[in-house]
Amino acid sequence: MTKALNQLEALIRESQQITILYSSSQGILSERKLNPLALIYTIEGWTLLAFCHLRKAQREFRLERIKEIRELDQFFPPSSTALYRYYQTEGKSDKS
Repeated sequence: MTKALNQLEALIRESQQITILYSSSQGILSERKLNPLALIYTIEGWTLLAFCHLRKAQREFRLERIKEIRELDQFFPPSSTALYRYYQTEGKSDKS
């Protein structure tokens, strides 16, 4: 897992697109093209927050379900507001 964390951290920093092989909770594999945005650690473990080109939306991907990471020779413009917008639309922002 440490290798994947280090790799994803660098890809986030460089705004480099990736393709992952991802296993759903039912064990169904799918390939996803992503713009990786952030790594989040919770009591449940590490999660990658990314823009998913298949779903055309920001999604969360649990690291233990990522079976493969492939770096692409494509980059995306970094957005300083992407995380804020995600948490606003998901209702996860602190409203106090």
